[in-house]
Amino acid sequence: MKTEKSLSSKVFTAALSLLIPLVLLFLLDMVWGDVRIPLHKVASVISSHLRGGSVTDMTDIIVWEIRFPRALTAVCVGAMLALAGAVFQSLLLNPLADPYTVGVSSGAALGAGLSVAFGFGYMLCGYGSVIMSFAFAVLTMVCVFAMARRGGKVNPERFLLAGIICGSFMWALLAFLLALGANSGDNTEGKLLFWLLGSFEGNTDRGAWGNIPLALPVTIAGTLIVWTLSKRLNVYTLGEENAMTMGVDTERLKKTLILIGSLMTAVAVSVSGIIGFVGLVVPHVCRRLFGADHRIIVPAAALGGAVLALGADVVSRIVVSIGLIPPGVVTALLGAPFFLSIMNRRG
Repeated sequence: MKTEKSLSSKVFTAALSLLIPLVLLFLLDMVWGDVRIPLHKVASVISSHLRGGSVTDMTDIIVWEIRFPRALTAVCVGAMLALAGAVFQSLLLNPLADPYTVGVSSGAALGAGLSVAFGFGYMLCGYGSVIMSFAFAVLTMVCVFAMARRGGKVNPERFLLAGIICGSFMWALLAFLLALGANSGDNTEGKLLFWLLGSFEGNTDRGAWGNIPLALPVTIAGTLIVWTLSKRLNVYTLGEENAMTMGVDTERLKKTLILIGSLMTAVAVSVSGIIGFVGLVVPHVCRRLFGADHRIIVPAAALGGAVLALGADVVSRIVVSIGLIPPGVVTALLGAPFFLSIMNRRG
């Protein structure tokens, strides 16, 4: 009983410490921009639409049609990438692993890029890019596992190296598509740049609000599924052989979590493009702050990823006075030195 109370207390503390900056950043994202809108007006617009109101003026359009779905997309994307990073780091027992470094993000981006280049994005009610993105994300993971598997086991160091190799190859193919798009005479180049730079504005197939019916359910479902597996993941981190002796079906656990991690990454990339290093930074920081128990790490990573993504969106529009820069650039500038610091600490 004391253990359960202690766990509940830790979860509450972690959630509260992350919810406060999340709410503040969300409100700041609503208020700030080329047009500054007072907070009371933002609250009035959102409240009106939640009660079933319709768009009435330009302020209404800016808040409800542009800023609110963009901020909500940032929350979902950040949460999904951070959760996927926590999953990959735990399965590989390597803090350097995340959807970006193991190649899943690049594979998902290539799938989405192919859907744009060949016009598949408009198929299946505009979700053709998601299907292609997910298919290539899973294909990338299969290739990485095949390269890293030796003697029936996956070597963490080989897995990370294989992910970097596969990711680089996928990036090269995506750059090739970009070069072809530049010579095509249509808007293919601009659409492909969306995937390369990363943005929460919404892609051209579904618009800003069109991303939410996909991103929000996957974020919620992915968080719940990973959280239900958190106890088994705790046991797995003690060693695969120890986990098997304690009754954990490690192969099934790995396949399930890899599938969930790949799906969340694919959905995140399909709605926002490449937002690098969120899955690397957030789980690592959460473990430092809240410990290694995945029952705490999973909700903390989801909230922390949302905070980082929202923060990147705010910084991309506030700090740089020369104009809007993609939030994917902001996270990359933050993540690259963070990656280097982790690598140096590991010797």
